[in-house]
Amino acid sequence: MIGLGYEKVVIGHEADLLRNLKGQLEKHNKKTISDSEFEKVLNHLNRGTVFDRATILRDKMHLKRDDDSSTYIEFLDVANWCQEEGIKAENLQQIIADYLFTNQKPMPDVIIRMLERKPKVLERRPIIERITRKIRDFVEVFITGVGEY
Repeated sequence: MIGLGYEKVVIGHEADLLRNLKGQLEKHNKKTISDSEFEKVLNHLNRGTVFDRATILRDKMHLKRDDDSSTYIEFLDVANWCQEEGIKAENLQQIIADYLFTNQKPMPDVIIRMLERKPKVLERRPIIERITRKIRDFVEVFITGVGEY
């Protein structure tokens, strides 16, 4: 994950994990979240099946703030990720769903087909490896919860 631009965080206890999650959500959304609002976020995230959680993480959450105002919390910037990699967003969602269902990494030709710009033959391997790694890391860390923290 460090190779993908993440920083290493020492997680000794569940409280450390939750504190880090809250900080990352605040940083990503550029807003402060109170403790009671963060409880609402945790309740939102902690429901449904593995497939439901994949959808929950891709969507934005409507959050009623403590002061009765409303805001939206985004968990993953899938649109930016798709733009950076040149991936069609609807295809990425299907590939993640297929990965969850089959527990097999996407085939290289499937990844190439979902790209908006088809790379030259010699460019394909590193692109396929990078996208496959990102999909696997996303599923392992954010959906099944078995990845490295």
